[in-house]
Amino acid sequence: MQQQKQLDWKGYHSTGLNYILNIKHLETNYWVRVEGNKIIGLWTNTYTTRQVHSLDDPRTKVIFHEIMSRLRLHGWKGFNQYNFSANRCEYFATKALSIVAKSLPKYSQKLDAVKLDFERCPDIIGDGLKNLGLQICKNLPYLKKVAISFSWCSLQDKGIIQFLKQTSYKLKRLSNLELDLNACYITDVGARYLSSHLLKKIRALKQLKLSFGWNHQISKRGFESLFGSIGHNLIQLNSLALNFQYCSLNDIALDTFGMKTKNRLKSLQSLQFNLNSCKSITSKGFGNLGLHLGQNFKQLQSLILICRECREISDQGIALFCEGIRKNLPPLRKLSLDFEKCGVSNNGLEELGSYFNHSELQEISLNFTYSLKLTDQGLKNLIQRVLIEDLRVLDLKFTGCVLLTSQPLKDWLNDTIEKFKSLKELRMDFFQCPLIHQDIKLSLQNSLKEFIPVCKIR
Repeated sequence: MQQQKQLDWKGYHSTGLNYILNIKHLETNYWVRVEGNKIIGLWTNTYTTRQVHSLDDPRTKVIFHEIMSRLRLHGWKGFNQYNFSANRCEYFATKALSIVAKSLPKYSQKLDAVKLDFERCPDIIGDGLKNLGLQICKNLPYLKKVAISFSWCSLQDKGIIQFLKQTSYKLKRLSNLELDLNACYITDVGARYLSSHLLKKIRALKQLKLSFGWNHQISKRGFESLFGSIGHNLIQLNSLALNFQYCSLNDIALDTFGMKTKNRLKSLQSLQFNLNSCKSITSKGFGNLGLHLGQNFKQLQSLILICRECREISDQGIALFCEGIRKNLPPLRKLSLDFEKCGVSNNGLEELGSYFNHSELQEISLNFTYSLKLTDQGLKNLIQRVLIEDLRVLDLKFTGCVLLTSQPLKDWLNDTIEKFKSLKELRMDFFQCPLIHQDIKLSLQNSLKEFIPVCKIR
């Protein structure tokens, strides 16, 4: 009882739906918020207060007990959503993770959504990871959505194995999985273990988001295992997002993705590939990716490719990519391409324009930031072809394209402005383009705002 006297409770209750509890414990404030059937737990002051080390203290159990007691006192017997964040909590270690993990089934045996954020918690390897994996994979059979961030936690292969080494998986209802493993120092061993012990056993998955950024040690075997498991086991996917920024992904890995998913993901409607700073990807690999996409994903409606600083992707690669998707891919509704610092020239814009001219796209987003070879002629040709009949959203970024001048914008004001009228949203960025005058940008923006609800020209 002496421990409970240290708890200072303050409650705020409004409309019977929302409730906020503030617990003061050893100079650290803990907030718990309830919204309807959703419970959210947040540790505050964790980044600067060393007293948060008390999370490894048995008294932490008293806090969870008090939270449950107080919530039940006000009529909440169970919750189907649970969010918990220990983001950047330097002293949040494996014992504290065990306490959080073991508390999950106590809140509700019918949790269907869990979101956990352990970004930059360096000491969670051990029993805490084992307990978390046990609760997620075995003791919460009603889960439909799981989002976990281990970003910059240095899990290594050992941590992945601890988290996923379960005797049985009861995730038959799981339809949405987000797993952030950025900068976790994972090698082929961890990638293959994830493929065989998790992806292989959640066949009902509809949406998958995996982040492996900054894991430089994953090589051909690791990529083969990941792509093979996705292609052969997750055939019901309708949304797939893969993040490999700053990885060793190369042309061979892109070909492997195409071959492992060939005629498999027939329901896929949305694909996102983050290849930021994968500097081994060349024009040939990027062109082959377009060919694979066109052949494999006949239901695809949304495509997002981030190729920032992939400096080996040239105009030729863009031409091959456009040819691949133009010949085989059914009409996309949304396309986003990011070629920041890729050295795209007017010829690359010409190839993209040829594809747009024969498409049925409703949303287009293009990033050519610091494309130092682009000139006014390339910009004019792109605009003439991108303004297609069905287009509703257009987002163009030309930051740092120093050869662009005000002339194309003046021409649009005089001759082309009528073609913009079908748009609902327009964003154009000419920041750090010294030859484009601010007054011209403002004049164009003001003219377009008369018939475009959202219009921003910077």
